[in-house]
Amino acid sequence: MKWFTLLKKENPNLEIIINGGISKISDIKKHLHFCDGVMIGRAIYQNPYFLTEIEKDIFNFKKTPLRQEIAENILQYLEKEVKKGTKVNHIMRHTVGLYHGQIGSKKWKRYLSDNMMARDSDFKKAKHIMEIVQNNEKANQNL
Repeated sequence: MKWFTLLKKENPNLEIIINGGISKISDIKKHLHFCDGVMIGRAIYQNPYFLTEIEKDIFNFKKTPLRQEIAENILQYLEKEVKKGTKVNHIMRHTVGLYHGQIGSKKWKRYLSDNMMARDSDFKKAKHIMEIVQNNEKANQNL
């Protein structure tokens, strides 16, 4: 029995949240039998779409958004934020892993690195990359 299981058993009101290197749904489910929560920061940063798997498999969401829908929502959010003075790269740097494991993901990352990470990147470039990834996602769905 792991030490935190004993700790939780002896202190049921103590909130125990595990952190570090957890990147699979099966591991999250296993840890939730013994802990109150699971931190998955690195896994999400590397592959933000993993959140949709968690919503489906842990929280039983019936409908999860497609990457294209997420990209469209990001674009709407980005447009509002740019008008407030937020730099495009401050938002787009968090989307690098959105197409992790998909055909075209290297192009997505390269385009973001070359165009979106500069301080002076603009909204037009963001709209262009969204069109590219939407085409990539359609290609992935047709495989």
